[in-house]
Amino acid sequence: MKKSWRNNVEFYLIGLLVLTVAAFSITMPEIFWSISNFQSVASQMPVLGILALAMAVTMLCGGINLSIIATANACSLVMAWVATQYPPGIATVVATLLAGAGAAVIIGLCNGVLIAGIRVSPILATLGMMTLLKGINILVTGGSAIANYPSWVLWLNHAQWFGIPLPMWLFAAVALGLWILLEKTPLGKAHLPDWV
Repeated sequence: MKKSWRNNVEFYLIGLLVLTVAAFSITMPEIFWSISNFQSVASQMPVLGILALAMAVTMLCGGINLSIIATANACSLVMAWVATQYPPGIATVVATLLAGAGAAVIIGLCNGVLIAGIRVSPILATLGMMTLLKGINILVTGGSAIANYPSWVLWLNHAQWFGIPLPMWLFAAVALGLWILLEKTPLGKAHLPDWV
């Protein structure tokens, strides 16, 4: 049965977005519509966007993951350590990416074993993992930021293609790949509910 616009969540979300844009356009038009503002948003928001995509898949499958931010931080620390401990080069770039992916897989497997294997509640399992990872992150770093990143790491955040920051291109690629996986492959269609 076709939903009425009054019962359509997307309608209200679009309305809220329009109101937000209108409010910023009225209160600070020179800043809000400036190219530098759009570039700043396009540089900083893709990380949250990628995490939101990951959470969306979890929720579409009927689950929840409270440890997603702590997992991202832990993987970032692993990658930062590898990137700063070895000389710049293709091998270091590959090792950094593999280290981050490996850390994510290990944490994901731990959550999976707890939830699917031992049948721990997803909320409790991921809440415990979040607390554990936060403690490990603070223990490893001592509460201080990692510095002395090589130039190629800084380039990833500052590079632009056609005036658009590289992180936004990466977000678009991840979003497109996820859409193809969910909509065009048997794996995606088999694991998503019928209403998606």
